[in-house]
Amino acid sequence: MRLPCLFSIVVALIGAAARAQGPPSLFDRPFSRMATIEEIGIVDVQKALIWTTHYGSMVDGDYGKLTRGAVAAWQGAQGRTATGTLTPAEAVALVAQGMRARDEWGWTTFRDDAAGYSLGYAARLFTPGRRTGDGGVEFVSSVVGGRLWISVIPGGRADQFGAFYDIASSAHGPAERIDYAVRTERWFVVSGVRSGNWFYLRAERRPSAVAAFTYVMPEDGRSAYGFLATAMSNAFHVDLDLRPPRSADRTPSPPTPPTPPVDRPPAARAPTASSAGTAFYVNGAGYLVTNRHVVDGCRRIALKRRGLAIGDAELVVSDARDDLAVLRHAARSPAYLKVRIGDPLRAAESVTVFGFPLSGVLSTGGNTTLGNITALSGLGDDARYFQLSAPVQPGSSGGPVLDARGRLVGIVVSKRDTLRVAGITGDIPQNVNFTIKAATLAAFLEAQGVRFETDGAGAALDPTRVAEIAAEASVAVECVR
Repeated sequence: MRLPCLFSIVVALIGAAARAQGPPSLFDRPFSRMATIEEIGIVDVQKALIWTTHYGSMVDGDYGKLTRGAVAAWQGAQGRTATGTLTPAEAVALVAQGMRARDEWGWTTFRDDAAGYSLGYAARLFTPGRRTGDGGVEFVSSVVGGRLWISVIPGGRADQFGAFYDIASSAHGPAERIDYAVRTERWFVVSGVRSGNWFYLRAERRPSAVAAFTYVMPEDGRSAYGFLATAMSNAFHVDLDLRPPRSADRTPSPPTPPTPPVDRPPAARAPTASSAGTAFYVNGAGYLVTNRHVVDGCRRIALKRRGLAIGDAELVVSDARDDLAVLRHAARSPAYLKVRIGDPLRAAESVTVFGFPLSGVLSTGGNTTLGNITALSGLGDDARYFQLSAPVQPGSSGGPVLDARGRLVGIVVSKRDTLRVAGITGDIPQNVNFTIKAATLAAFLEAQGVRFETDGAGAALDPTRVAEIAAEASVAVECVR
């Protein structure tokens, strides 16, 4: 869809159907002239902002908070008033600046029609090199320490893909760290530092194989070259019928990131419920939130309300670092929780915790406990968490924590999993538990484009009403592996 007028009114003109179509982009051709405002679409604005290094997310045609923030940053860098909306003259200037920057980097595409993938890359930095036996390719870098390669990994089963993600998103020593890790059923992205080098890995799962590209730069070069990871991630396209090479065609290849073993499918076994937790709705469109560890590796995610099955949920996205996951349920929920934002938490503030602990032992209707905020940060002063005194038992993981006004202020993390996440050993007293702050969840939901509502200050409610609000929006989660 093209823009006939100011960007400040364009959001109302772009529908979901238009975004799904994928409108043509000015960035599909080299820069040769200044575009007119009628030619420029939101996709062009987002791509331009990638090349001006102000936008670091996926191009989706949505003029939302991330895009407005990037526009404001660009305006500020240009010495303009940072409004977050573009005048026609600014839009034309931004797109021209982005297209020129892209062309200066020698942006081009490597395509492997036999395997079924393509990747955009900066020819100023990389040149396609030798083909590898796994159906991928290694690029030759003009930057000392720079590397780029593509791998095709046979096997598209969910468990194989999960194993690959677990390996890629794990730090294996003091010289390694994971800065960002997010996974869906179809793709994952991991970035961090290994052996003094910054890396970015994106993997795409298809029925018969997984395609992945890995981009590596010296850590001190991240500020100059890091934005190219976003450009490449948006230009990595994998066919549905991705075709790994036949084993007879493979030749030895140099070491690549560890990949899960490709074995024969395990013998059929009856599914068993191996873990349980809690989830709660964050909007009326069927989206729920829980802890990542509650649903990680599940073949089925079954939901129950008051002991009765209400259907299965789909894993939409998860974040290993913050232990968060978003689920989608086919049925809409009239009851969902509103997030407390902009009203700082206070020590000693009373909170209500809801969950389904000790599944099969305690009430199928859920369990409500009351407590207080005892510290405004977690272990090691981790600002993503706060400490509360309410008892937490297995099965409560992923449950909501509400304030006296019925607003969501946190997500339960069980005592056992708090220890695991913190990477410590020993014991924590029974009345010391930790909760992921709602602000951390809000940032995660915004980054993933999941709609949620906030709620300002209001009158305190009777504790029984707060418990009802939590129960109405929560469900029990049963992970079947």
